[in-house]
Amino acid sequence: NTLWQAIRHEGDGVYVNYGAGGWSRSVQVLRQEGWNVFAYEPHSSAAAGGEWVIGSAAEMANRRFDGLFSNNVLEHLRYPVEDLQRMQAYLNPGAPMAHATPCYEYLYEYTRFHLFFFPGRSRQLLAQQAGLAIQHYEVDGHFMNCVFSPATP
Repeated sequence: NTLWQAIRHEGDGVYVNYGAGGWSRSVQVLRQEGWNVFAYEPHSSAAAGGEWVIGSAAEMANRRFDGLFSNNVLEHLRYPVEDLQRMQAYLNPGAPMAHATPCYEYLYEYTRFHLFFFPGRSRQLLAQQAGLAIQHYEVDGHFMNCVFSPATP
């Protein structure tokens, strides 16, 4: 999983898949491999997920993580700058977050669910407005992943 590889480090880190969805098996697979990973899914699809599923913003507010990752979430957020700032608040100082979406380019435009696309310099503008820096950006076919870290003052 390239997305996971982008933020994990050796040791006993605690991670969260932000907007994991009730359908995703990524957290279950990573936990079976021994990683301390949680799923954050505030919608009803999370109810049957297990003890490693965080189902509310109130629960998230009481936790801190060593890394955060999402897959096909960023393009659905109504307020991506504010949401990235909120996600950063869930992280330990200096911890990265990786967001994969094909919407870093203008793909899949005919859907009622994609609110934003981030082509060209818009990734840098998004990072700057959220107080983040782009640590790494990769493209592998339609898999596009951007790793953000806190901007240095």
